[in-house]
Amino acid sequence: MRDSYGFTLLELLLALSILSVFVLITPIIKSTTLEKIRGQQFLELFQSDVMYLQTITATSNEHLRIQFFQDKYILYRGTKAYISRDYPPQWSIDTRGEDKLSFNKSGTVLKPRTIVFSNKEDNYHAIFPFGKGRFYILQR
Repeated sequence: MRDSYGFTLLELLLALSILSVFVLITPIIKSTTLEKIRGQQFLELFQSDVMYLQTITATSNEHLRIQFFQDKYILYRGTKAYISRDYPPQWSIDTRGEDKLSFNKSGTVLKPRTIVFSNKEDNYHAIFPFGKGRFYILQR
């Protein structure tokens, strides 16, 4: 009598088919999660840039502004480009006609408005209200 300690061909094929299903599903889950994380990082970076702009303008004599383009926004210090930030892939922006954002010496936004960032699933509204308050972002 011979003892068999191995697996049958059917058992190996079953295990490989289950493994291949997991391998096919994993990149789909990771890519959507990665896109959401990139979007959140972009929004946090945008918030930091705007608060930096507001703080420097209110505490110094420098004139800083953000100018929005189709694929990126740029922070300017005077007339010199200071920092350039690209939008995440497949994101768009609607500045509602005004492509510059700046603050006066007291930290108040010069032209209050809403800027809309959009991707294929969500819209994010960056709201710059009248007065000295900070702006906020709503997901709609």
